[in-house]
Amino acid sequence: MVINDLFLWIVETLNQYPSEFIAFSMIIYCALSIFLLHLAFGQVGLFVYFGMSLIVSNILFLKLVKFSFYSSPIPLGKIVIGSTMFCTSLLIEFYGKEVAKKAILIGVTTELVVHFLMLLAVGAQPYFDTDSSAYNAGHAQIKALFLPTFSIFISGIIAYVISQNVEIKTFLMIKKLTNSRFLWLRSGASMCIASLIDNAIFGILACIVFAPNPLSWSTTFFTYILGSYLARCMICIIFVPWMYLVFNVRINNFFSRNLVR
Repeated sequence: MVINDLFLWIVETLNQYPSEFIAFSMIIYCALSIFLLHLAFGQVGLFVYFGMSLIVSNILFLKLVKFSFYSSPIPLGKIVIGSTMFCTSLLIEFYGKEVAKKAILIGVTTELVVHFLMLLAVGAQPYFDTDSSAYNAGHAQIKALFLPTFSIFISGIIAYVISQNVEIKTFLMIKKLTNSRFLWLRSGASMCIASLIDNAIFGILACIVFAPNPLSWSTTFFTYILGSYLARCMICIIFVPWMYLVFNVRINNFFSRNLVR
């Protein structure tokens, strides 16, 4: 009970802060998680982050927040899915194109396994106990949380696979054209281009094509395409310095490359 009260206090405290603070905290947390997972486990750590981030981003698609710099609400899931493009850049630079494509496949496979597992769980007939109201509410909470994602997870997979492959090709093309110089350019440009493609495909498919109750084109564009893209461009800007940090830090000879220029 004490732990529950602590978590409730944390949530209530965070509710008092502006959405920009929460979003920035999430970006930093994602960046730190990627950095530490890569440092501790190499490419395997990034594979783990890929799978986790896809699941979390689909859930957070249901969480809309309002920012002061934009009139329409923006889904928080775009912050998490945007961080995977940072992972893609790391994988391409350290391990190559094929490993980056493998990470995309692992992420999609993880998402499929989890979603169908939750589909079976929701389909199980719940047991109701008059003495355990908390457990009685569990079925309704799980159903409300995961069933809506089944109408959008296909959209997420399609948009994710296409945009991630575009990022790989863009990153490698810029790297070749610049003779492996200007890390900030190939990293930032590839993430921004891929983010636009991801937002457009996902917004149209999830909000209109596959949606049980399709949204208007106006809402889809300003909330789930343009608004989310502006947020993801800000994420890309923040992640570029992190790219230099990851590539330049040497801890126990874990990173073997020379300093980037």
